[in-house]
Amino acid sequence: MFTSNRNEAEFIKQTVLKNLYNYASKEQFQLVSQTDMHGLIILLLAKRGIQIRLFDVSTSNIRAGGKDKSGMKGAVMIRFQLEDTTFVFVNNHL
Repeated sequence: MFTSNRNEAEFIKQTVLKNLYNYASKEQFQLVSQTDMHGLIILLLAKRGIQIRLFDVSTSNIRAGGKDKSGMKGAVMIRFQLEDTTFVFVNNHL
């Protein structure tokens, strides 16, 4: 179905955004950050009023598995601060 992992991640991102915009206007939410790796994707979307209170946004990817299976297992993470609270979200395939 997909010719590359990049196409798959873009397809997933566009599908999420399309479905979100079915319920809310494009002006309400903005994509702040994203990361992906071999079928895993994590998106940080924020309402416009909240976005200006987000800081220290960072992403990371961790590949796990043996030499022959590198990238078949792993995780993508996103970390950010909203005012004085730190949030970390992880999407993994183990």
